[in-house]
Amino acid sequence: MLSAYSVKWFTVYYLSLGLLGLYGGLYCFYQTQKIASYLLERTSPDTPPPRFRTFLRYFLAFTLPNLLLSFFPFSLIELAFSLWCLFMIYLAGSLLVRWDAIQPLISEQPISQIKQYIRITGAIMLSLGGFMFLLFYRIVQNLGK
Repeated sequence: MLSAYSVKWFTVYYLSLGLLGLYGGLYCFYQTQKIASYLLERTSPDTPPPRFRTFLRYFLAFTLPNLLLSFFPFSLIELAFSLWCLFMIYLAGSLLVRWDAIQPLISEQPISQIKQYIRITGAIMLSLGGFMFLLFYRIVQNLGK
């Protein structure tokens, strides 16, 4: 019973994460100025941007069930994906913890450099969204067998 729930969970999770990745990547490409303005505006306070903290909180809340469900039935791909997600949460969280050191680095950069970083982030999000669709396709193909 838990294995059927696990397959459903990963099917929905990969599809929704793929859609969010594509949407986020396109948003980074087409709203670069808006994101750069938000980032520069939020570098003035001593606390990290609340949107980043909220995103990491929700990402962690959905990654922990991934880790548990990757064992029922055991799937090395889902386990590796869950561990990768936890590693990404750790890296992003460590940046937010050291926000007082990161904040001056962002505000000292020229706006053109910040926009370039945002576009690179958009390209990474698009490629990860495509990768999520491939994982989704793999699960749907295994359901047919």
